[in-house]
Amino acid sequence: MVIPIKNHLGCSLLAAAIVLLVVLPVRATAQSFTVPAGQEETRTLSLVVDDHVQIRFTVTGQSTNILDFYITDPQGNVMETSSNTGNLNYAFVSSQEGEYKLHFSNVASSEDKLVSLDYEVQHYIFGMQQTLFLTLVVVGLCVSQPVLNTALYTQTQATNARINATMYPIDPSNPPSNMSTAINTIM
Repeated sequence: MVIPIKNHLGCSLLAAAIVLLVVLPVRATAQSFTVPAGQEETRTLSLVVDDHVQIRFTVTGQSTNILDFYITDPQGNVMETSSNTGNLNYAFVSSQEGEYKLHFSNVASSEDKLVSLDYEVQHYIFGMQQTLFLTLVVVGLCVSQPVLNTALYTQTQATNARINATMYPIDPSNPPSNMSTAINTIM
């Protein structure tokens, strides 16, 4: 007989582990940095294929709140460009694995600019959001666990019976005529 409490405890522990795996891979970052006058600052995102990225930023300056922005893929190709931007909300799905760079160009300005950047990276597995995929895995494992435990328990009983049957010595002076007689004699 399978003890249900173990199933619930096992599912709870598995669910807790999956929650950690689900929460950790979602990367959300908020940061502020200064882009000096006449210079460019970059931020790098390490992505894998099918990562979904959401980027938001605002620019604050003394007299103007704009700068130029563009994104390059791991091959150095420009994916998105936005000139004289003060606020941007942009989303994309990575098509290749590698380092994507966010370029904040202040080369045309004579004053420093403060950039408040916020971005989020969401991982996908087999076309499903990682959170949904891992939730389905947990549900599948918890539902199948009683079936697996019952099968393992039955297998263990059968194995123990075979071990017990072979543990009793047969009297060599009076051997059984067939195997079923030997098993019945032992039990």
